[in-house]
Amino acid sequence: MAQAFSEAEFLRRMKVYEAGTEVLRHMIVPLCEWGETRHEPLAVMMIELASDYSLVGQGAYTEMWKQLRLYPSLLLLYTGGVAALSADNYEMFTAVLTRPGYHDHNGEQLLLLELSARSGALRADLRAFLSRLYKPPHPNMVSPAYQTIFNE
Repeated sequence: MAQAFSEAEFLRRMKVYEAGTEVLRHMIVPLCEWGETRHEPLAVMMIELASDYSLVGQGAYTEMWKQLRLYPSLLLLYTGGVAALSADNYEMFTAVLTRPGYHDHNGEQLLLLELSARSGALRADLRAFLSRLYKPPHPNMVSPAYQTIFNE
């Protein structure tokens, strides 16, 4: 049975997730600062695998706990993204932002879109930005990134 939501339990779980990702956050910084194209899959996998999938498909649990389980991935996404930007490693930044996926009962979608789904307006703005960023030059030339983002 799932634990009821309380502010104290919420803060406790956040601290557990922060402590659990501390080493990974120290590892992702140099990876995203100095990593090359061949290192991008490693950074993406670190972010994807940090999500807590222990509650998926298990009985009743509150929506808050479901949302909080993405917090470790958010920490790594933020840390890796800032590290990549600080070193002007824009290829790594793009990979960290646009490649990590999230898996649930609806299948796979981009982690960034799942994280931004908490705010409908933000999600619509993010989709619009990404559609401009990855818009194919011709309707018949759809990039893999565009297909992933828009499921086309």
